[in-house]
Amino acid sequence: MLRVIAQSIDAAWLDRRVDQAFIRPNPEAFEDCPAASVDYAVMEVASRVAVVPLSAGWSDIGSWQSLWAVSDKDSDLNVSKGDVIFENTVNSLVFAENRLVTVLGLAEVVVVETADAVLVAAADQSQQVKVVVDRLQDSGREEHLLHRRVNRPWGWYETVDEGPKHKTKRIGVLPGQRLSLQKHAHRAEHWVVVSGVARVTCDDQVFELVENQSTYIPKARRIVWRIRVRCYSRLSRCNRVLISVRMILFGLMMPTAESKGIEQY
Repeated sequence: MLRVIAQSIDAAWLDRRVDQAFIRPNPEAFEDCPAASVDYAVMEVASRVAVVPLSAGWSDIGSWQSLWAVSDKDSDLNVSKGDVIFENTVNSLVFAENRLVTVLGLAEVVVVETADAVLVAAADQSQQVKVVVDRLQDSGREEHLLHRRVNRPWGWYETVDEGPKHKTKRIGVLPGQRLSLQKHAHRAEHWVVVSGVARVTCDDQVFELVENQSTYIPKARRIVWRIRVRCYSRLSRCNRVLISVRMILFGLMMPTAESKGIEQY
């Protein structure tokens, strides 16, 4: 098995794909790699290994229940993070990232609220989340692959609204970075600068947009957004200025592969 593991990893790395600043091993070759614990695959067959005793209260925190066990608790043995209200609730863990979460009259539950999904589970069943992940994968959903916020070398984006013929994205572009120059044949785009200063290239036009200004990109026009950082006061930290943009797309929401990339960054 160890030889097969090594061969699978080598094959995945040799057939890797470079996506801007990301390096992505071949997924098919990586999936062919057998699963084995480090204890079995490395430690049990190593000939030059030494161990020493350690008493540090170690836990690998492999489940929400184990995270509850090592966390600070209130008087009702509840663990919370974010905007959480407990009422007649005991022995529970609740994490809220975006909204108020209230738990009423429950015991030994796990509630995890994020931007794209909410988990509610009995504490002793929290490890079964892997079953839900398998169901998401089998049904072709994307929640098990991507968070709502997707990091890119130039910053990040997240989809805040989507319909059959429209999509709205929130985009953050880091200082000095720019998005790829692309051309879309099936959709038009509206861009609004919420904060910061953007230098925009649309075909042969180059112009700047500041807060509360916008531009419209018709179909089959190419556009690149590039940051130009400006300080508006001496207290500004230019090297930390982030531009915030809202992008509204109208038309056919084709897969990313259908977009024609002209220059990649």
